[in-house]
Amino acid sequence: VETDAKKSTQDKLNDAKNEKDNLKDSLEDTKDKIDDLNTEIGGLLSKLSELDSELIAVSERLEYLETEIATKEAQILVTEAELNEAQNQRDVQYQEMKDRIQFIYERGETAYLEVLFGATSFSEFVTRANYISKLEAYDRSMLEIYRETCGMIEEVKATLETEAAELDALQAEAESEKAKIEDIIAE
Repeated sequence: VETDAKKSTQDKLNDAKNEKDNLKDSLEDTKDKIDDLNTEIGGLLSKLSELDSELIAVSERLEYLETEIATKEAQILVTEAELNEAQNQRDVQYQEMKDRIQFIYERGETAYLEVLFGATSFSEFVTRANYISKLEAYDRSMLEIYRETCGMIEEVKATLETEAAELDALQAEAESEKAKIEDIIAE
């Protein structure tokens, strides 16, 4: 009976030792899993920090772009006002030149001759000739001013087109930045 009791006690000791070894192995596996989870948490926290930094940078860029868009829209409004003013000025100049040309066409050379030959003295003749010369110089200068106004209108139109293209580019970039923000938030 003693042998059976020794054997039974020995079996119990062996079972306890095996169970202890199994628990020790299980404890080591659990510690390894905890270490793996801590490593994964560290990686996720690092990724989260990286995404936060990226979100801040993209948000700042978007804010900058929105400010640039507002500035560009204001510039476009000013340029459009300048264009309207220049076009109105051109229309007035055109009408004045048209009226002057119509007068010259209707009265022609006879008006100039009447003015010259209506002089009663040589000095009056020279004064009237000088007046006619100044009138012709004025007509030429008004034509040049009209041409300059037309040129300015073309320049302002080109500027307006450039500003509109820049505005479109800024708006497209802002949309791209908004999409990045949405992607970062989704991630």
